[in-house]
This record gives sequence, C-alpha cells and structure tokens, in this order.
Amino acid sequence: MADRGFESLDFYQDSLKLLKAAYRLANSLPDCERYNLSDQLRRAACSVLLNIAEGYGRYHYLDRLRFMYIARGSLTETKSAFIIAESLGYCSPLLSLSENICHF
Repeated sequence: MADRGFESLDFYQDSLKLLKAAYRLANSLPDCERYNLSDQLRRAACSVLLNIAEGYGRYHYLDRLRFMYIARGSLTETKSAFIIAESLGYCSPLLSLSENICHF
C-alpha cells in the first residue's frame, strides 16, 4: 500500500475547508478587528493544517501524536474565534459549523 501523503487525509481536507471559511470570515470583519480577531482567526486555522502536515512527516508515532494534539488545540482555538465573531454580531450563527469542526 503506497503512502498517498497528508493531503489525502479526510481530516486534512476538512481542515482545509475550515481554513477557507476562516479566511472568508476574517476578510469580512470590520477594520477595528484587522489586527486582533481577524489575525488570530487566520493564524489558528492555518496552524491546524500546518501541524497535521508536520505530524504526518514525523517518523515516530509519539511525535505524530503530539502534533495531532497541537492541531486539535488550534482547532478549538479556531472554533472559539468563530464563536466570538458570532457573539459580537460579526456573522450569522454558525452552529452547524462549530458543532462539526471539533470532531477531530
């Protein structure tokens, strides 16, 4: 069985969809959030993907697991940023998204 790479992992593909949604939301936030919530949302969502990829590139399973835990933490941070944006009235309720993104 050939290794198809981290790009073929279902949770990597789901995280990529989340990244796109995070960037769309970040781009729609008001200017006063440009260097605060917007920046944090982008960095957290990007961190999910980067840690999955880095963990996949590790040889020892404990190293891989450690990076998956870090990615999971970044995923929770991203979810929190979506909740904050919704609470401040910057977007419509994202209940279905926020319920689904943390089943990692």
